[in-house]
Amino acid sequence: MAALMEQLAETLVGDEEIAARYLDQFQTFDLVIQCAAESAAVLDRLAQGACPHDAIAPVRLAAVQDRLRGALGVAA
Repeated sequence: MAALMEQLAETLVGDEEIAARYLDQFQTFDLVIQCAAESAAVLDRLAQGACPHDAIAPVRLAAVQDRLRGALGVAA
């Protein structure tokens, strides 16, 4: 899914007029892509048998990491 979203972003950004007009929205779209990638990586690590703390630890986006810890009841 992340690859499809990235491909869509590349297509849209390729149009300079659209890119300039919707810069703020593209930044939000990029954050959505990053969150989806981070969430998928956590699920992969959990599926491979990692404990929740170890699965969440590599998440780069602090806001995503905090929400995942809160959802799982895992302390930092």
